[in-house]
Amino acid sequence: MLVQSGDTGSLLDKLNADERGALAEWSASERNKWGTVDLMRWPGWSEALQRMQFDMEATWAKAIDIIDRVKSRGNG
Repeated sequence: MLVQSGDTGSLLDKLNADERGALAEWSASERNKWGTVDLMRWPGWSEALQRMQFDMEATWAKAIDIIDRVKSRGNG
């Protein structure tokens, strides 16, 4: 069975403005002789992925808190 989440954006779409700027700056100096860049080699991926994980966990925590508050009021 294939299950698709509602999150369909690309990994690049999930970078914030600072991360996109850093990636663009890094990639400008990383072009090979054919003019291409292996974006997976960007050293900022680890920090960006950690930030994305933190953001996702914070969003889930907020959602669970809202659900708990609704349930405690007897509306759920």
